[in-house]
Amino acid sequence: MQKHASFCWMRAHWQMILLWTLVVCASSFVFFFRLNQAPVESWDEGFYALMAHDSGAHPLMPSIYGELWFEKPPLGVWIMASSFNIFGVNAWALRLPSALFAFVAMLLFFDLARRCLNKWSGVLATLFFVTSPVLIMTHMARSGDMDTMLLFSSIGLMWTYVRAWKDERWWLAVAAFLGVGFLLRGSPMLIQGFVLVLHALIFRLHPSKKIFWLSLGLLALLILPWHIAALILYGRPFFDGYILHGLLGRIDGVVEGHAGPWNFYDVGYLRWRLGSLAFVGYAGAFLATSYALRKRDKATALFVLWFLIPFVILSCMQTKLYWYIMPVLPPLILCGTFFLSQFAIRLVRERTPVIRLVIIIFFGSIISLIWRGCRVSFSTILHPAPAPFVATLAENLSHRPALPAVWYDPNLRFLLGRFEPREEWYLNMRKNLDVGYVDRPALSRWFDQDPRTFRLILPTSEEAIIASSTSRVLEVEGSVGSSTLLRVRGLSS
Repeated sequence: MQKHASFCWMRAHWQMILLWTLVVCASSFVFFFRLNQAPVESWDEGFYALMAHDSGAHPLMPSIYGELWFEKPPLGVWIMASSFNIFGVNAWALRLPSALFAFVAMLLFFDLARRCLNKWSGVLATLFFVTSPVLIMTHMARSGDMDTMLLFSSIGLMWTYVRAWKDERWWLAVAAFLGVGFLLRGSPMLIQGFVLVLHALIFRLHPSKKIFWLSLGLLALLILPWHIAALILYGRPFFDGYILHGLLGRIDGVVEGHAGPWNFYDVGYLRWRLGSLAFVGYAGAFLATSYALRKRDKATALFVLWFLIPFVILSCMQTKLYWYIMPVLPPLILCGTFFLSQFAIRLVRERTPVIRLVIIIFFGSIISLIWRGCRVSFSTILHPAPAPFVATLAENLSHRPALPAVWYDPNLRFLLGRFEPREEWYLNMRKNLDVGYVDRPALSRWFDQDPRTFRLILPTSEEAIIASSTSRVLEVEGSVGSSTLLRVRGLSS
């Protein structure tokens, strides 16, 4: 009997080692392999890179070319600046913090799922997450943005909260994750904290008075000093930029034209990027709700609240950007995994041939879901990155007759009056082109007032709109990526 118990312990021990190894290897490959292969061309990635490079120019606040940036707390930028200081100013150092935060988040996610469900459901949920295409999109784990810091803070907060169910000392870690998460990404952590507090109130989960006040004091110690110092040092500009624009402006207004319908995150992102896995998650949310109500189960209730509250709040906000939904992904995947595990348990109890056939189809569908994510993710990571768009454009222009050239960018108008659109941070190498940058009013002045023949570079999607707005003759010279090169004939031609 003792030998049997020892054997079972050893088998369970080695199983956990193998599962942890699988999670570590999969996460390491997805997040770190060829991390610097893609050029730094996205707007926000270059924006944060320049802020990290400019770090230290002003006390307490990030800045870019001397202009203070008040929308978010500075901790994320300081971490990126530290990466530059240690590894040099390059794409790998720019993206390393985001990849590290995503890597640790997956380890915490596996342990969270293992504790709330079981070890097999935990590894399945983590493989769903790691191999899903969402984690390698722009703003995600393989970019120089800071949104995986929010993902890390959200998962870490819930992981420590679940640990606090059995050991109240973990409430101190809950306060630490909430405070650090707030300094990393600001107001989105308020939603995560609200989910936690609501769940704790429903299930009457609270620490002793001593731990409560210690946790509250730690949270205040992490959050308040920087906010008070920044308010004293910068005054009204800090309040306007951080509170009015960074927080309230995104709730009841549309920031920088980023709007969408109420179902933007469902149709425009979750079902688009996750495919059938999104529907499995939705089904799991309904099943978890029923299970939590019937059994008063803490874990499934946490999944539902963690998914539903942020999803509803984000859908009601006027400003919509797909990376805002990142903290919703962990509970959605947990709900989907819970649904699959419950379905599997019911099927395994059946012994008829028909049910066995259904079991085979069921597990085949699980494998296909993982394979779909792996195929998309791995092809993105393994395939050579295309040449930087601006370098390709420069090469294309070098073989054409020299003409005055302007680059029309519909987004340029959002920067006017805030930052000079210096192209080192906007699109990596545009500064090497002998091209002027225009918004819509400036382009209209070129059409109406400049009699010369000139070259116009614009997004292909804008071509018909621009052509209908002028009487000038436009001739298509060619295309580069998603942009079209037009020759605008002179007024005397």
